[in-house]
Amino acid sequence: MTRKRGWPGPPVRGIGLGTLAVGAACAAPMVGLDGFIGELAASWRPHIALGTLICAAMAFAVRFLLLAGSLVALAVVLGVDVVRTEMDSAQAEARSASRNGDAAVRVVFANILIVNDDTDKFVAWIESSDPDVVVATEFSPGHVQQVAEAMGNYPFQVLQPRWHPYGMVIYSRYPISGEAVTELVKDTPPASVPNIVTVGVETPAGTLHVAGLHPFPPITPRRLARRNEQFAIAGDILVDTDVPKLVVGDFNATPWSAGLRAFVSDNGLTGFNTRATWPAWFGLAGIPIDHAFVSRNLRILDIETGPDIGSDHRPILISVSPVRSPQPGCVPRCQVTLCGTPMGHHHHARCRHEPATTGHSDDCRNLPARIAERGWAGRRFARHVHFLKRGFGRNIRMGEHWRWVHPWRTGHDDSRQGAAFRAAWQDTLRDHGCGDAGAAAHTRL
Repeated sequence: MTRKRGWPGPPVRGIGLGTLAVGAACAAPMVGLDGFIGELAASWRPHIALGTLICAAMAFAVRFLLLAGSLVALAVVLGVDVVRTEMDSAQAEARSASRNGDAAVRVVFANILIVNDDTDKFVAWIESSDPDVVVATEFSPGHVQQVAEAMGNYPFQVLQPRWHPYGMVIYSRYPISGEAVTELVKDTPPASVPNIVTVGVETPAGTLHVAGLHPFPPITPRRLARRNEQFAIAGDILVDTDVPKLVVGDFNATPWSAGLRAFVSDNGLTGFNTRATWPAWFGLAGIPIDHAFVSRNLRILDIETGPDIGSDHRPILISVSPVRSPQPGCVPRCQVTLCGTPMGHHHHARCRHEPATTGHSDDCRNLPARIAERGWAGRRFARHVHFLKRGFGRNIRMGEHWRWVHPWRTGHDDSRQGAAFRAAWQDTLRDHGCGDAGAAAHTRL
């Protein structure tokens, strides 16, 4: 006789099936099924992943094993994407950044809320954090008057306040050049036109191209389409310059948004903020929709989320520095180390610019293809590096930071795989200027 399930079986099944539907909507953009519901659900991907796992435990407790298994699988898919995004975030880059005394530029972005009548908290935080550049949105003409005295330390200003939520201002300690204000949607009623404000800031480290952006929130399917159109228009503006770019704003999109990911990828940017900024009263349980993206010729030294400033958003403060180009007579040099662990041996590598002796001046980004020429072991490693090309390329660009790479378990040092791998690396190192002695020295066992 089959035992009937009583309470709490039916409620758990209903909750589980509902969670499964929400989780599927959250995962839909990951497979190219972009839509309004998927966009909204993806905004809360970490929360949904955690909730799905909790529901899986509840389903397992009442022996709904198929439902529990489905929920676990979905939670893993969502969780892996959340972890991957964190590994590629501005916070991750800041943690791995080396500070070699390079000149840093500190930039604040804040959405101060159009109906916020008290800017004292905002001003107090600006004075305490002491940034070099301040970019703020939802700035009204009244706000400009309220902060005029406090912003006296920032003599270079671009003021585009509005009585609607899309006003933008930029205050800078350094001279500003090339000011441009571009409307993002031409046929939007004049009372509420989002725009992008771009300026060139002449910092001691060189010209920094700063852009402030505040597109529509995706509160309806039509607004979602408009927001993505605004991303495309902004991308057309940003692509015109090769100088280091810092793009800050209230993007009304999280790192898990397909539209924002496309904008970042298409424009060669990096640096998703993964710390909650909205709504401010949710604290750590909120979602990150305020970001500061950098071009590949900038590196992030630090990023932090600011305090309550009387807005529904928390501000962000980012420190950036130009990537130093190699000096004449230097070539990329790569280093690999085999590290023994209880689980076996793993390989990790780094690239840096060092004085050249002999060899080629190939870009380190060509290493996967060059290693693949070295035989079976090289091909295995090259495929894995291709899978990790985003993080691997970023750390090569930054110059001195380690990235763990696990192409396969090599077993002992004297294994055929380990020997083939070392030989492939030594050949590649010779090609990059290490010479025979350098190749041996840089392949430590």
